[in-house]
Amino acid sequence: YQRNLAASFFVLYQKTPKLFLLFNKPGFTSVLKISRLILYCFRFCIIFVTELIVTIMILKRISILNYKNLEQVELSFSPKLNCFFGQNGMGKTNLLDAVYFLSFCKSAGNPIDSQNICHDADFFVIQGFYEAADGTPEEIYCGMKRRQKKQFKRNKKEYTRLSDHIGFLP
Repeated sequence: YQRNLAASFFVLYQKTPKLFLLFNKPGFTSVLKISRLILYCFRFCIIFVTELIVTIMILKRISILNYKNLEQVELSFSPKLNCFFGQNGMGKTNLLDAVYFLSFCKSAGNPIDSQNICHDADFFVIQGFYEAADGTPEEIYCGMKRRQKKQFKRNKKEYTRLSDHIGFLP
């Protein structure tokens, strides 16, 4: 059954050149301008897109202060492959969650932002330093103090609405 489904999809893809499957790849994000959207659900979803704009952003460096169990972390990344390994409870998942926080303005696992602050601290700060495909540097800052709302800045300019940021990063 899976083979027939894949074959049917491939034939449909060949007949419809403006058909795209949306998927996530590490280090990349797709920003879509959708002027016409037809959603068809029967074991899989097909999205017709009339225009596709792809923005490539690479995370070069991240700085984390008082985020969950990460008291002070400064990491530089390889543009190709990065591996995180260590014992349980060392912060591997929290590091990935910090990257997620920079992209989506929230934690992947905790809906209450103030619970992401280290137990002995009053605030957390996450800074991501990205590079666009054309070499343009981008700096994303996220900070939050207890009993205050979080702050998001792109290149030192604060967002008026967090929804303006979501979708900008992978």
